[in-house]
Amino acid sequence: MVDDLIKYGNVQRGYLGVSTVNTNDIPDDAKEKLNLQFTGDGLVITEVLANSAAVEAGLKKGDIIKSVNGISVTLPSELQELVTRYKPSDKITLVYSRNGADKTVSATLKNRAGNFDIVKVDNSTLSKLGAEFATLDPKKAKEYGVAGGVIVKKIGSGSLSDQTRMRDGFIIVKANDTDIKNIEDLNKALGNSKAVTISGFYPGYDGLYDYPITIEEE
Repeated sequence: MVDDLIKYGNVQRGYLGVSTVNTNDIPDDAKEKLNLQFTGDGLVITEVLANSAAVEAGLKKGDIIKSVNGISVTLPSELQELVTRYKPSDKITLVYSRNGADKTVSATLKNRAGNFDIVKVDNSTLSKLGAEFATLDPKKAKEYGVAGGVIVKKIGSGSLSDQTRMRDGFIIVKANDTDIKNIEDLNKALGNSKAVTISGFYPGYDGLYDYPITIEEE
């Protein structure tokens, strides 16, 4: 964990992408329906997430995970604790039971987003604004009579909500007096500035609105 914090700015955690429950917590009728043929403790997979390490390893709903890297698991929290010791792209060995037969498989863990990228802390000014952004659709830009822009899809927690009265749907066309046509332009214009001014408009309303913002140190 310390190495991760020094190298990446946060702790890297691998994800298998399954939901599980202990075999003893499955009612008898459900066991029959799932055709579970297993005695003793284990973890029944109740859900396998799409695009996950579990899917790519061939795991299915109803499989019973028995161990991770040779360590037995009987509780969902035990499985989670073992898996999150590893980073995205690390491989783990799983022993599981399917239709009464034990199988061994290697799974390459992913990150929460479903890929193998190392997740680094984003300290850019854009990330600190606290909103979801998207490049304005070219057809919409033409309709609004602008060369491009960035739409503020959803304002969450951050500088925008703390210091302005900006609303969802605002379209950014300038930042620090620089023309903005897409998210890349916006990120570049803001950089790591501590004082920024965002300018734009609301569809259906006349005039440009300026929002000066001060980025506070964390």
